Amino acid sequence: MPASQQRRALTLVPLVAIVYHEVSGGPFGVETCVSAAGPFLTLVGFATFPLIWSVPEAIITAELCSLFPENSGYVAWSTAAFGRRVGWVQGALSWFSGVADNALYPVLLAAYAQNAAPELFDKDGYTRAAFVIAVTFALTAVNFRGIECVGIAAVVVAVVALVPFVAFCIVGIFHGSLSPSNWLLDRHGEPFELRAASFEDVLWRPYLSVLFWNLNYWDSVSTLAGEVSEPGKTFPRALSYALLLVYATYLLPLLVGIGVSAGSEEEISRWKEGYFASIAKELGGWALTSALLVASVASNAAQFITEMSSDSYQLAGMAERGMLPRIFAARSRYDTPYVGIIASTSGIILLGFFDFTSVVDMLNLLYVGSIVVEFAAWLVLRRRHVRDEHSASVFRIKASTPACVLMLTPAFFAMGLVTYFSSIITKIVLIVAILVALSLYEVQKWSVGVDNSAPDDDDDDDTRPREASPLLRSSEGGGGGGGGGGDATATTSV
Repeated sequence: MPASQQRRALTLVPLVAIVYHEVSGGPFGVETCVSAAGPFLTLVGFATFPLIWSVPEAIITAELCSLFPENSGYVAWSTAAFGRRVGWVQGALSWFSGVADNALYPVLLAAYAQNAAPELFDKDGYTRAAFVIAVTFALTAVNFRGIECVGIAAVVVAVVALVPFVAFCIVGIFHGSLSPSNWLLDRHGEPFELRAASFEDVLWRPYLSVLFWNLNYWDSVSTLAGEVSEPGKTFPRALSYALLLVYATYLLPLLVGIGVSAGSEEEISRWKEGYFASIAKELGGWALTSALLVASVASNAAQFITEMSSDSYQLAGMAERGMLPRIFAARSRYDTPYVGIIASTSGIILLGFFDFTSVVDMLNLLYVGSIVVEFAAWLVLRRRHVRDEHSASVFRIKASTPACVLMLTPAFFAMGLVTYFSSIITKIVLIVAILVALSLYEVQKWSVGVDNSAPDDDDDDDTRPREASPLLRSSEGGGGGGGGGGDATATTSV
């Protein structure tokens, strides 16, 4: 059943929690930035990168989700702007990146568990492998129970994950060992100086990879747009609240943690995955450490289930558009796309045995390949629908095309840096992924069960929003709304 004909179950608070977990979920995993670039550049990065990257991506997501309130999300945007082939390839890159991203959370859970109880893990890695597989299957089961269950779990876990870090910050501030001078140090424990040598000494690949990974995926929630109540109102508000939450979640614990335990080169070198737990033990003993470990488990679990939702609903949305076999649109008795969940789980298990940094590097470049198309699609669609009489019925920022291009310029520069500093192997993975996606596109056109009557690249019928969008109703004389069509009619602008 198309998303527009279903009851839209996601409201504001669950959507905020889902966005928060898909992007952040807490400062888990940011520790590598400190040892790679030093305290000063880490704080500068997490203070400025959300402004040049996260804000534009959130704005684009809010605008296009209200224009295309369907589960194919960014696939619909790219298809509308550039045709069916580009939309399919962009969707494939996004799905590859999303699955790779989701494979990291069982790995991070294993890292925190191993830090807490190293005696339970054997040296050969068999215990870790069993742990990763068991966690993957256990968390996948939550997704089978429906999007409402995922939304409720995201809200509960957001509270569980945030409370220990609030306590961490409060205890750290009043502990007496916090030294603001630590904030200004380089990775060798010396005061940072604005000279070439300071930048040459930075380990740019892990620094940029981890920074970029922790602040992207704002568009992932677009593949749940068909499940969101009143998308024209809900998406802008949810993304705004989540943006503030993400900003505070990263910056405040980093300020406290660095101030307490980054005063020398030796201390700075200890900042690896899971190091916040070590600082918590120093500040509040086992009580605070245990609370932080529980938060890390809960947060990584929530990030897993929300990303799994986005990945599986994306495949369902593509199937509803006739871009994948219809089996991917099939729903379980809990109204969940179970085939997409199974496909995503298979990829996660495969990637769960790779090195953390290597997977982050790979998924970031796959994501860059996808997001470049999304940004370009946004500019094209804004110009195409600028005179549409219904344009005011969806969220739209009041800015000219040159102003929008100017807003995206720093983001394109950031993507250029991530691409430049990625490894040769990662660049090869991106090229191979694009070639595989193009090949799969040609295969799926002739596959049994694919709707080959659906428009292809040269048919402009597929370059418009689906039945839930007011723009489609305009072009068809106001006829074609589904049961969810009214959800997109709220007038919102900034």
